[in-house]
Amino acid sequence: MRENEAGTSDDEDLDGRINAWKKGLTAIGAALVFAYFLYFALYQNLPAATDAGEWGAFGDFVGGLLNPIVAFAAFYWLTQSVKLQRRELSETREELKKTTEAQTELVKLAALSGLATAAYSEISRIRNIMDVIERNFPHESDPASQREYDESHKVTLAKLSEQNKKAHNERERYVEQMKALLAKHGDTSIGGEK
Repeated sequence: MRENEAGTSDDEDLDGRINAWKKGLTAIGAALVFAYFLYFALYQNLPAATDAGEWGAFGDFVGGLLNPIVAFAAFYWLTQSVKLQRRELSETREELKKTTEAQTELVKLAALSGLATAAYSEISRIRNIMDVIERNFPHESDPASQREYDESHKVTLAKLSEQNKKAHNERERYVEQMKALLAKHGDTSIGGEK
């Protein structure tokens, strides 16, 4: 918002300066013509010319006086325009840099979110397998079938437990990285549910 207000202020300042130059050049031109008429009418006591050739010479005289002034004004505003364009180009470059950084952060955040979701899916899959194994535990009183079931699934459950821990750790790491990215931009609304 402040940048917009500053931009409006700069535009108003530039418009004011341009209008001041226009008024100044008009005043200088009018003053030169008025001074010319005063010199010849009051000091030289000459009447206004009736010959078109004399008015042409007068036009050449006024043009000869105003041309360097107008050329100076044009050069001045050309240099001001180059300065303004350079500043705007620099500001645009900065904004593009910020936009690129923000888009890179969004891509990182999306990737981390996908990885966290994949880790959560892995956790769910492992839990489902473990639940199936535990539900199918023989509840018979036959210790031999229980021992056989335990032996065949003991290694599987241990591996699944390790995979579950690994998936939890990965998910936590991804969530922490997402929190760090969001905190960098002032947003900490992501939860850390497991």
